[in-house]
Amino acid sequence: MTDFDWKKTLYTDGTEKFLKYSDNKLQIKLVVHKNEDIEEVYVRTSPDGEQKLTEMKRNRREGFFDHYTGKIDVKCDFINYRFLIFTKNDILWFSQKGLSRAVLPDITDFKFIRNFNRPEWITESIFYQIFPDRFCDGNSSTNVKYGEYTYCGKNTKACKWGEDPKDYHHGGHMDFFGGDLAGIKEKIPYLKELGINALYLNPVFLSPSNHKYDTQDYKLIDPHTGTNEEFAELVSLLHENGIKIILDGVFNHTGISHYWFNKAGFYPDNTGAYNDTSSPYREYFTFYDKKDDYHAWLGVKTLPKLNYKSERLRDEIYKSSSSVMNFWMKSPYNIDGWRLDVANMVGRQDDYQGFRDIYREMRKSCKDTKSDSYIMGEHFFDPSELLQGDMLDGTMNYQGFLFPVLKWITKKERFKKEFRQIKFTSKDLWQNIENFTSILPFDVKLSMFNLLDCHDLPRFYSLVGEDFNKFKIGLVLLFTWPGVPCIYYGDETGMKGIKEYEVRKCMEWNENLWANDIMTLYKKLIKLRKSSSVLKKGGFKILHKEDEIFSYARISGDSVIFVVINNNNEKKSVKIPMWQVGKTEGTYKEFFSEEICQIEEGFLQREMEPYQSLVVSREQEPFYETP
Repeated sequence: MTDFDWKKTLYTDGTEKFLKYSDNKLQIKLVVHKNEDIEEVYVRTSPDGEQKLTEMKRNRREGFFDHYTGKIDVKCDFINYRFLIFTKNDILWFSQKGLSRAVLPDITDFKFIRNFNRPEWITESIFYQIFPDRFCDGNSSTNVKYGEYTYCGKNTKACKWGEDPKDYHHGGHMDFFGGDLAGIKEKIPYLKELGINALYLNPVFLSPSNHKYDTQDYKLIDPHTGTNEEFAELVSLLHENGIKIILDGVFNHTGISHYWFNKAGFYPDNTGAYNDTSSPYREYFTFYDKKDDYHAWLGVKTLPKLNYKSERLRDEIYKSSSSVMNFWMKSPYNIDGWRLDVANMVGRQDDYQGFRDIYREMRKSCKDTKSDSYIMGEHFFDPSELLQGDMLDGTMNYQGFLFPVLKWITKKERFKKEFRQIKFTSKDLWQNIENFTSILPFDVKLSMFNLLDCHDLPRFYSLVGEDFNKFKIGLVLLFTWPGVPCIYYGDETGMKGIKEYEVRKCMEWNENLWANDIMTLYKKLIKLRKSSSVLKKGGFKILHKEDEIFSYARISGDSVIFVVINNNNEKKSVKIPMWQVGKTEGTYKEFFSEEICQIEEGFLQREMEPYQSLVVSREQEPFYETP
């Protein structure tokens, strides 16, 4: 029998198996392989800023694990905790960063949030992102006409469905293909068959461009997309079919056409902030010495930045009962939440850094209006400060999932619009992900918005060189990782594209042109995800990360699912330490092949083909023995 290293078996998570809260008391459980080295275990908190150690009692059981249990008082909404372990010869700390002799910063502690109202529907969701103009033309009578209006020196262009769009820098922002709300309504049966139960729509509000990130009116659906009444009907129909919907809120900036700014001159009866220093909307923006010297998103003058120093602006966007965000969450529209564009920039400019207060106020206002609303932000960098339970529910998981996954599978990294060859091992993959996930509360991890591509990034299928097995690795990670999976429209049919305008091509509705093996894979993984409580709400533990082999376990109650990936271009013999989660013997089934896998003496040993993915499970068996 293998001599198991107890240090690699330490485990706890935020599920009810390990955390139980009632009557202002929090019971915390830690499990570890039975051993004689551990003499004492304490849970460390700091309720008043000073360290407090609470001794944990050991419940010795027959079987693989010892259970340590401690109970602490909860007198505030946010609790940080870690474990102090005294052995015969050592003193060790255990936090979300793992086991260490060094004292790690508090940010890596395990976290409990007493009143974090994450919507329950989120963990059940399979999202589908739609770029409205390119998804489906359901009502051609509302399509943009050639030369209907001019914006930024370019005329509108009515394009034939399926033709290649132009580069945005060459007038592509004025190419319209006719996708609309009627088209989304028409394709609800398609979405249901795929297994989708949540939609994220790129902007649908009045705007002169096709991408609509230059909003003209926050309370009006663009007439080429539909009407407010049509939108209300669409949401109602989606809800009847068990599909939630969130909208893209572009609240960092407006377009120059917006009524408040009116540089484009679309509102002759209103001078707007740009033309009139006495305009009531002047305080919504930041102007400097000259007329054209105003703060804009990344200096792009067509996108003037909103100034959240203005209390009136805060009321307009999120604070008042009639604010933009509440307007769309209330009847008759009843949307289920928001994706906040460039969330890292809202409320930040020059010496003003009011974003913390803004997001706390925004959260309260939205949750007061709709308690189960989902407030998610776009953030390409480190979003952790916004994800501690009092601001956003989650963010698009770029740093904690997408970017390291892309680098690992493709061995390429994008820099200055070019892809460079890099070295990036399975250890690098986990280190990169751990840096951004070990500082988040468990409930927030389950609310993160996981994706492989989107309207701003190359399609994943193109990045992997249309290699099905590499593509499969990405999808297996997407659907088995903690957080909420999202599919970008057309990925399921094998659509391709690298450049921005290419990834926004029209949806291909000719089934003869679909990649059926990809569609089958999506449906299979969606079904797995939706049927598994382990994948939706379970904990997570790394098992192996070496020689391009990456393996982890998802854990929930009495169930466990193992994922094993060979990211090599050659066959590999793997030996995965299932004993780290208490599995020493047993028969399991592989999800894709239905092959029987045997765990012997704590290991799963087998040959894996190049770029092969395994999902191995035996649901409804004891994982950790119940004390």
